[in-house]
Amino acid sequence: MEITELKSQLFKHCHEFVNKRIENLNAAITNSQESANQESKSTAGDKHDTSRAMMQLEVERLSAQLANAEKMLIELKQAEHLQSEKNNLAGKIIQTDYAAYFVAVAAGKISVNDKDYFIVSSDSPVVSEIKKRRKAPDGEFFELNGKQIRITEIC
Repeated sequence: MEITELKSQLFKHCHEFVNKRIENLNAAITNSQESANQESKSTAGDKHDTSRAMMQLEVERLSAQLANAEKMLIELKQAEHLQSEKNNLAGKIIQTDYAAYFVAVAAGKISVNDKDYFIVSSDSPVVSEIKKRRKAPDGEFFELNGKQIRITEIC
């Protein structure tokens, strides 16, 4: 598979991951708000105040997660835009003797054509270690979690 097509599939997976996360969080916020509104109609007194406060805390927690997911979407779009820049790792596939990484957003592992790719953000530990060795990365080693890992290719 051509590298451009592979990256396209990886970016597509990332977009689906982030959009699904945003969709789920929006639904959870709506459900929590509806529950809070129902709670106010069916109870009174201290129990009402406690339940309402708990629901409000849940909505705030979910809203913070939603803001984080929306930030991930912005980072993903930036990675797509920056992928052609030579000195930037965003949107690049990093092949090591241990694993293959795709630098975009933290979205877990995906298999494409029977090969696994770990989709990581640009501030992940593995990318941070690779950034330290950007002078001549191919064939260079770095240590991560006590393992010596060799960079075989960045494309």
